[in-house]
Amino acid sequence: MLVGLAIAGPALTACGPPISAIELAVEDRSGQAIKDNTALKASILTDINNRIGTKTAALMSVDVYEGRVMLTGAVEKSAERTKIIEVVKAHPDTSTIFNEIQVVDPDAESSFVDDVVIDKKFYGKLASTSGVSHTNWRWRSVNGTLYLFGRALNQAELNKVVSIARDTENVRKVVNHAIVRPK
Repeated sequence: MLVGLAIAGPALTACGPPISAIELAVEDRSGQAIKDNTALKASILTDINNRIGTKTAALMSVDVYEGRVMLTGAVEKSAERTKIIEVVKAHPDTSTIFNEIQVVDPDAESSFVDDVVIDKKFYGKLASTSGVSHTNWRWRSVNGTLYLFGRALNQAELNKVVSIARDTENVRKVVNHAIVRPK
């Protein structure tokens, strides 16, 4: 059976702990951009919860960075995946949508615990690597696939983060949706 996390509302989070005031001060988005992205995320989550249901909302994650939306998680039916994308497309502030929601057999063994471990190991490596602005990154692990999202300040940083992801134990695949944009 699928296992999910409850959605915590509009709190600013990367994988792991909420972003602190110190991290917000060093992130390379403006306060207004962070506020706009948080509002968009909250609006999308509310609509998914209201229009599709709390069970579906609990099995997925919505990450927003500079108006770009990355959807990850697992659902039992392709119709749920289709409904989710329709809900997100209805938000005019969304510039790009990366729909990485996996459709999985409800009887398949869940790798939720493995994904939490992958997330934590990746974060530890990312936060301790020089030349990486970890506050600009979002990531999600779903069934051993590590999805990268956010912003690298240069190509070298992007290459480093992708390499860290590939070298993280139990990661079977890395999908990169991050962009390179200098300050």
